Amino acid sequence: MSYSGDSRPRQVEPYRVTAADRAPAGLERIGTLHAGCTRVDAGEGLHDERFSDVACSPALVEAALRDRAASAGGTALIELECNGEDHVACSAEVWGPRESQTAAASEPLPVNFDPRGAAAPLAPGYGSVAEAWEVRLDYHPAPGQATRAPVAPEQVAEIDFPRVGYVRLGDARAHGDERCATETLRGALRAVAARVGATSVVGVRCVEGDGERSCVASLAALGVTDDAVAEVR
Repeated sequence: MSYSGDSRPRQVEPYRVTAADRAPAGLERIGTLHAGCTRVDAGEGLHDERFSDVACSPALVEAALRDRAASAGGTALIELECNGEDHVACSAEVWGPRESQTAAASEPLPVNFDPRGAAAPLAPGYGSVAEAWEVRLDYHPAPGQATRAPVAPEQVAEIDFPRVGYVRLGDARAHGDERCATETLRGALRAVAARVGATSVVGVRCVEGDGERSCVASLAALGVTDDAVAEVR
């Protein structure tokens, strides 16, 4: 992801950055943004792949643009364009209030609103979306386990111990420098799990040292799939 332009005080939270074909009155162009990702197949294993490529989607890239635009003082993405499916490339101009003007006071945030909340499926929360391009992932499938279809992100849960009837599909590791949030690393593990059809991230362990943070876990799913259960019945 790259940004070229001015850096100004934040005016709005990322989720309030609008997208339009033309700039609203009272705004000026303050920069340009480009971001992209290339989806990788996690089923056969991963070695030092970017979190952004494992979780690659237009929603992820657009969330990254909104997050970066907000941090630069922008309030609107103009001429936002995204192309591709397996390789997603997005670009936009960033517009914000003129420096000579004071931005209108934003409306109050909803009760219990977390500005670092979910930005897109499988993405880090707002405030950390760019970390998806910094975190790297390794995944080692367990021998003898067949490749499974991906599952929805909301189906993946973190648990402390293996569940009865579940099998280990493999082991995953997420790592990045010490600036990356631990929650981003844990989210990266859940993203791998979703991509390989695992519904449980088991026994997450996170450590920090030598300027790096890393989290490891096993990924598991039911030993008998729902389809197989349906056939038996």
